[in-house]
Amino acid sequence: MDSKFNNIDKGLSIHIDYLSFTFPMDMDGEKNLLSAFDNYKLTIASLFGMGLGNYGEITEYSQNGYEHRITLGQNITIRFGGGATKMKAVFREYSDGYDAKTDEKYNSCMVELKGQGCREIEEIAEGHVDYIKIFRYFLFELHGRCTRIDIATDDKEGDIIKLSEIVDIVSKDEYTSCFRTGINPPKLNKALGTAGAEIYDMNGCSIYFGKSNGPHKSDKELCIYDKKAERQFHQDKVYTDYYCRYEMRFRNELADEVAFWFVKNEGKTLGRFAREQLFKMLKLRVQTKNGKPTPDTNVSRWDVLPSWIKFLDYVSGVEFTQRPRMEPTIEIKKEWNAKNMTRQSILFELADGDVPDKDLGDWLSAEYKAQYEKLLIKLAWFDDHKITQRDLEAINHYRRRMYGNECVLYTMRDIELYKENLMKRIQQVAENGTLPF
Repeated sequence: MDSKFNNIDKGLSIHIDYLSFTFPMDMDGEKNLLSAFDNYKLTIASLFGMGLGNYGEITEYSQNGYEHRITLGQNITIRFGGGATKMKAVFREYSDGYDAKTDEKYNSCMVELKGQGCREIEEIAEGHVDYIKIFRYFLFELHGRCTRIDIATDDKEGDIIKLSEIVDIVSKDEYTSCFRTGINPPKLNKALGTAGAEIYDMNGCSIYFGKSNGPHKSDKELCIYDKKAERQFHQDKVYTDYYCRYEMRFRNELADEVAFWFVKNEGKTLGRFAREQLFKMLKLRVQTKNGKPTPDTNVSRWDVLPSWIKFLDYVSGVEFTQRPRMEPTIEIKKEWNAKNMTRQSILFELADGDVPDKDLGDWLSAEYKAQYEKLLIKLAWFDDHKITQRDLEAINHYRRRMYGNECVLYTMRDIELYKENLMKRIQQVAENGTLPF
């Protein structure tokens, strides 16, 4: 490939950001679904680099027609049971795709990995997840199908085309698309900004083509949005000045076709596939013909914007990327804390340092008093804040890296116990560190 299309110096990457599969559960003589699911548990866990100890408890939770739900790790959800979720087994040959379906309907099982689920298994595998093996297992061995797959192209430089330019062109209707924009016009958020070269940049602007539900829904969507703003909204640290995501979402039979393509090509030409799909979904136009200005008002006859073609040419050179590092990790936060909190700690120490005749009140020593105050600050933090599910996931990822995949993972109940222990420790320090009168 021509070196001018090398993506390495363009901040581009392509990765899977959502996966869901459904497969028919063979009862194989089992009397109920719960015992039938046990036949799949170990293989599915192993497929994602985990063990039986990484499963949660089965809960009754009705969603999408399913009655039972169980989690694997922190971010993989498995659902099964429910009369409306039956499906036919799919038999396909690797050479020509599919498709032969049985006449008999089976109870289906759904396995779902959202973006964090994909990052979780990549982190466990240290960036070497065998996605081909995963796809083969669900599509060929279990005779199931892929029901959704999202492919995200990330641009962390924006030196070819900026999100602000795309929003501006789409808002002027200077584009063509495979989507039925007359029925479902794209949703635009221009955010805030003033006219100029950086209009709308990094202020949360976004464009959504297609529709996932309701009338006229589509089996595919294209979402182009400010990923940096989304990260900052969730109070995540972002280590780049520019971060735009081009996210293609495929559902139902279209998702199944994409999954089969991925297996057949072993993901090796994912960049070329992403380029072709992005070009089908969106063509940004400029009012010229063969490079010369034209009075023609028919946008479909205008040239495609050169910078859009150049960007897509770079996309075609991107290799499939795994992102084993979830941000922000506990390591990143500890590093930040070491750099930033040390100064504050020194300032606090100096401010509260020993001075002649300093009144310690009823405290036996300054150390006891400082310990007591630190515990009070931690407890007070919970008055206006809370540990989020995202925080919990980061904690558990850190524990898994440090102590192995079979380590005990924390739950929200453990956070409540932590708060209760804080109160006990405060009481103990007060009892041990103050004068007994």
